Amino acid sequence: MNKVYPLVLALLIGAAAMAADRPRTGMITISVNDNSDVRVSVDGRSYSERDNDISISNIAPGYHNIQVFHSSSSRSPFDIFGRNNREQLLWSNSLYVKPSTEVEIKINKNGKAKVKEHEMDNNRYDDGKWDRNDRNNGGYGNNGGYGNNGGYGNNGGYGNNGAYGTSYQEMEQMKQTLRRERFENNRVELARQLFNSHAFTAIQVKELLQEFSLENNKLDLAKFAYKNTIDKNSYYVVYDVFSFNSSKQELANYTRSYR
Repeated sequence: MNKVYPLVLALLIGAAAMAADRPRTGMITISVNDNSDVRVSVDGRSYSERDNDISISNIAPGYHNIQVFHSSSSRSPFDIFGRNNREQLLWSNSLYVKPSTEVEIKINKNGKAKVKEHEMDNNRYDDGKWDRNDRNNGGYGNNGGYGNNGGYGNNGGYGNNGAYGTSYQEMEQMKQTLRRERFENNRVELARQLFNSHAFTAIQVKELLQEFSLENNKLDLAKFAYKNTIDKNSYYVVYDVFSFNSSKQELANYTRSYR
């Protein structure tokens, strides 16, 4: 009997060590497809670089307001003090960062962005800066980023009024399918196909929307999914995925006017 306790203790210590090694914070990497200098604002805090590529580590999980500025290309070579160097807002959005995840944002010169997510493990967070060489090329793994917001248990997708939607097994398969697609634009198209071909409860819509980082994508998909939601009276639960009240209000206006 005494031999069991050291074994249990060793297992507990090992599990704690693994949890401690794994980074809980996330990371944001922003690259701009031009030669101008870039400044990034995260929740009002400024990060600048004499470059068009910025990596910001130790980002707390949750929603963050991101603004990306680039310098004007009209600077004169004789303006050594940068008096005529003006910033322009290139891209702005609300972004959801999951634990242990890097969100990579690539922005072209017209302000269009492609968003990709990478899982961070304990072997890829060694020096406080997660380099491109450290990224997990396999994309998203088993860390779905869900804590207490799972919304339902193993018995399937029941809504608040007893309506039955897509099964638990199908929902898990859908989430894995979305997670394997690293580009958010492509993930949006996959989600539209899923919302168009299946019936969902409002809670299930909320869960699938949590697989997206950009506020405008979540809002567009929330509108699109409403038609095939079987418990429309409970659609208010979807509002929790938004960080801006304006998005919640726009969705509320849409659902009220839906015919």
